[in-house]
Amino acid sequence: LRGLFDGEETDSDGPVEFEFLVADRDGNKLAANDLKVRLIRERRDYYWNYSQSDGWSYAYNEKFLTQNEETVSVKAGSTAKLSFQVEWGPYRVEVEDPQTGLVSSERFWAGYRAQDNAEGGAVRPDQVKLALDKPSYADGATAKVT
Repeated sequence: LRGLFDGEETDSDGPVEFEFLVADRDGNKLAANDLKVRLIRERRDYYWNYSQSDGWSYAYNEKFLTQNEETVSVKAGSTAKLSFQVEWGPYRVEVEDPQTGLVSSERFWAGYRAQDNAEGGAVRPDQVKLALDKPSYADGATAKVT
């Protein structure tokens, strides 16, 4: 299982493509029938806590929401591809082989997240994190802000 995009992040929301194969220890591509492929949205709902001793801290509840499930078969010596429509945020693709029960997965992020004004740390509840779709803009260009 591998995403057909660079790194762990796609450039924007939209279709993302993955390639699947089943191989033995020697690298021979094997046939596999009825692989179950799931697109799972990894949603985190954050909330804030305040204590006199520690100040503000945050925690989250995590939910895994199956967005799509498809069945794929792979021919010997070959690979298979699937495309998923996604929106901004974190996802995971899982491939399960019902014959063996083995599951392979890959996490990825759809859309930009590099322009995090908190440098990856938590901001206070009275602040807002912004993510821009481009590192810079020409005069009169429209910015997409998340």
